[in-house]
Amino acid sequence: MSAMAGVHKDDRKSEQMPSKERRCDIPYSMSEVCKHCTMEDGWIVVRGKVYDITNFIKHHPGWMHAGQTSTILAIQRNLGKECTEEFTEIHSKNAWRQLDSYMIGCICLNLDQAPLRSGQGCVEQTVPAVQVVSVSN
Repeated sequence: MSAMAGVHKDDRKSEQMPSKERRCDIPYSMSEVCKHCTMEDGWIVVRGKVYDITNFIKHHPGWMHAGQTSTILAIQRNLGKECTEEFTEIHSKNAWRQLDSYMIGCICLNLDQAPLRSGQGCVEQTVPAVQVVSVSN
């Protein structure tokens, strides 16, 4: 078995790569995430973690391939929101690995519980949040 067996090549273009350093220690409220709901500044929340996917969405191959238009629309619909269910349903293990590099923090229970963003306004739903826990050896 080769040393590369089981390793998936990262096929992202350089302009799709994260613009921020990967962080998991910065707490965010959903009200802060809701502010980042555009193609020029797009964040999502998956499993309580916050991801800045701005570069990925701006340079997504769906802009060039008509068959991926629905993917672009789904991403745009979820910017500034908690989208664990939708992300989980449609993404491969490779997409999960790629998503990890866009992490900029996590949703924190101690910050305000803002409503989810839906389209132009916010809907009256609370966001599943995770508590930030520090683990030491």
